[in-house]
Amino acid sequence: MSELTIDIAKFLGLVVTLVSLFWGMSRRQQALFEKHLDSKFDTLQARLEHIEIREGENGKQVAQVERELMKLRAELPEKYVRREDYIRGQSLIESKLDGLALKLENLQIREAKRD
Repeated sequence: MSELTIDIAKFLGLVVTLVSLFWGMSRRQQALFEKHLDSKFDTLQARLEHIEIREGENGKQVAQVERELMKLRAELPEKYVRREDYIRGQSLIESKLDGLALKLENLQIREAKRD
C-alpha cells in the first residue's frame, strides 16, 4: 500500500484554505441574505407609505361624507314633512273646509227661507 504523506505545512495550508473558503462562502451568503432582506424591507416600506397615503385620502373622503350627512340632516326637516305631520295638516285643512262648507250651506238655507 502506498502511504499518503503530507507534511504539516501543507496540511495547515490546506486547512487554512478550506476554512477561508468556507468563511468566504458564509460571508457571501450572509451578504446575499442581507441584500434580500433589505429589498423586502424596502418593498414593505413602499407599500406602507402607499397605504398611509390612501388612508389619508380615505380619511378626507370620510370627513366629507360626514359633513354632507350632517348638512342633509340639517336640511331634511326644512324640505321634507313626515307622513304623520302631513296627514295631521291635511286633516286640519279638510275640517276647516268642511266647517266653511257647512256655513255656506246654512247661509244658502237661510237665503232660501227668506225668499
